[in-house]
Amino acid sequence: LTCFFTPAIRIDYQPRESWRGLFFQMFRYGFGRSRLGRKHPRSLTLPSLVPALWLIWLTATLAMGFFFSVFAIVFAVSAAGYVAAVLMESLRLSWRRPWRFVPRVPFAFFAIHLGFGWGFLRERLAPPRRR
Repeated sequence: LTCFFTPAIRIDYQPRESWRGLFFQMFRYGFGRSRLGRKHPRSLTLPSLVPALWLIWLTATLAMGFFFSVFAIVFAVSAAGYVAAVLMESLRLSWRRPWRFVPRVPFAFFAIHLGFGWGFLRERLAPPRRR
């Protein structure tokens, strides 16, 4: 099938009223994307895998950091790099907007990335369902 994108199509989007709502919206998106990937493996793209791989990376380096100090350093540097990238992008996106939005943008990124990644992993790690 061919998918076309056109400005003539209009979609109304209602933003979530809380970080929790955004997190669970993205959880459902990640869950659904993982289910689609089970059915159609070629549909999985690197951008759809990155949030889940990021959570695996953080979990693994944090766990290994309790046993090997080098992994604790790797975890800290990875987490700090992520937070720095999120803060820089948040400032860039907020540059010409009222400053009251600036502190909210990083939390939106966190909710999106963590929610999507967790939803993807939750579905991927669940046992396959029978029909």
